[in-house]
Amino acid sequence: MNLSNCVEKGGDGMPQDKLELSLRDSLAISAALRLSLSDLFSRIRGIAAHEAMLTPYMRQELEGVLQDGYRLLRLADSLATAENYELAETAAVVFPLWEELERGLEAARLLLGANGRTLSYELPKSNDLVRGDAEMLMRAVLHLISNGLNAAEKESPVVVRGSIAGDQAVITVIDYGCGIPPELMETVFRPYESRDRNGLSYQSPGLGLPLARRVLEAHGGSLRLVSNDTGTAAICSLPLCTAPQTLHHPAPQYLEDLFSPLYTVLCNEIAPPWPYPEN
Repeated sequence: MNLSNCVEKGGDGMPQDKLELSLRDSLAISAALRLSLSDLFSRIRGIAAHEAMLTPYMRQELEGVLQDGYRLLRLADSLATAENYELAETAAVVFPLWEELERGLEAARLLLGANGRTLSYELPKSNDLVRGDAEMLMRAVLHLISNGLNAAEKESPVVVRGSIAGDQAVITVIDYGCGIPPELMETVFRPYESRDRNGLSYQSPGLGLPLARRVLEAHGGSLRLVSNDTGTAAICSLPLCTAPQTLHHPAPQYLEDLFSPLYTVLCNEIAPPWPYPEN
């Protein structure tokens, strides 16, 4: 891990350390986090099994610990994916894009709505097929949704729209936040660089956009941003597939799976799942 020669001025004009990690560093930290988190989640399961013995205060504190665990799990997943993801041949299947996307978006809409945030979506009804990893593509879209929620006021919605342009499926994630200044449009895709709504250095690893672009490009697609002072549109493209559908494994269970990208990627916007049963 290298923190030398990485000093920049913060929003207050004071020098700040800027994190730089090699690919080897990222994978090592990700593995170490996962090992520790496996033990943490096991302990929380053990405590949750005796929920009747918990006082309201103890339960509240335990939920806070659980949410912090999901934040660390999101970091572990992002570190391992943002600069290292490749689409494995064994994970690539042909599946109906809009059907799979709607399943994940509806689950996200329900959870976000319960926590005072608004997500809406408009998707085609056609049976358009793409080839890839459905859960990883959903993870990429959820990171874009999370970025949109962070950029906007709490009452402001995030909208996901789907369309077809020639031989490409297009997924557009729209927020009505502060927008991205033109001078930052390129830097937002650099890992470990993140800014808040005022353009100040933000205490976040800044891996959401790099991860989303890496996943989309590994699927033969792309990600670009269009932004002004009224909001930002993240425009994703994916090549359509004409091969027969090959999705035979069970569809991702976004609400039932406690380690689905729904709970990890959106951990800052939703409450952690509770009670917390054995998964």
